Amino acid sequence: RVRGAVRAGAMASAAPVHADPLQLEASFVRVAKGQCKLRSDGIIGDVGNRWQLLRIGHHTDEKRFATQFFNGVVCWSAEEGQVAKADRWLGKLDSTRGVEPSIEAFNALLRAAVKQGDWKKADEVFERPTTPGLHPELGHLQPDNESYDILIQAASEAGDFPRAERYMRLASERGRKVSRLTFSRLAYALLAARQPRRAHHWVQTLVFNGCSKNASYSVRVVRNTLFLLRSQRSWPVEEHLALVAALAEGLAQEGNTDTSNEWLAYLVAFGGG
Repeated sequence: RVRGAVRAGAMASAAPVHADPLQLEASFVRVAKGQCKLRSDGIIGDVGNRWQLLRIGHHTDEKRFATQFFNGVVCWSAEEGQVAKADRWLGKLDSTRGVEPSIEAFNALLRAAVKQGDWKKADEVFERPTTPGLHPELGHLQPDNESYDILIQAASEAGDFPRAERYMRLASERGRKVSRLTFSRLAYALLAARQPRRAHHWVQTLVFNGCSKNASYSVRVVRNTLFLLRSQRSWPVEEHLALVAALAEGLAQEGNTDTSNEWLAYLVAFGGG
């Protein structure tokens, strides 16, 4: 039985003594997933299986355990690169039964799909929450800022700029803010592809509209950050300045000197350049 297995393995566990018992059980069963097979059709495990568990729905704790268990298997499978398996277990989560899919599991599946270059799967999974009629099991789950970061960074790295820019626009339309790193990776990829004007658009968007961490990267914001001790800074301002310098250089090399000079003026405004 699971509880017996948990007690037997507890001595070898590095988990804190005060850890949530349900989280411990979910963790041990996730480890055991490599050693057994589970079937689920209203029941987590059938009678006679190595891990025989209780029916879902009898009381809150069972639903809570099932929620942690299924989400854990999705994350574990995704981390192992088993996209089909992770997707199958995500499908076992059903908010209409009180077994809610987590954004962590959703993002883990996205990350695994793009890591394998399976953009058809990544795009399809990403769009599921937009069709609640087809996927009522997802409940109120929606892609978060990290969901967009995962897709845009992977598309930028792959040189798939139309897809990266499409997700950038979607993030803006849906009220999401991607990270500064996401802007940076897209801009650097565009510069490497000798497309500085497109890079200029996204760096300009970053400066004026900000990212998930800062509301903007105006001269005032950058200058105020530079005045702080390094240990007091909440973001790596030098990386931002390096991006702007690279953008100015890329624009100049492609003959866009006027725009390049505008970015140089931005740098000079707080002592850069």
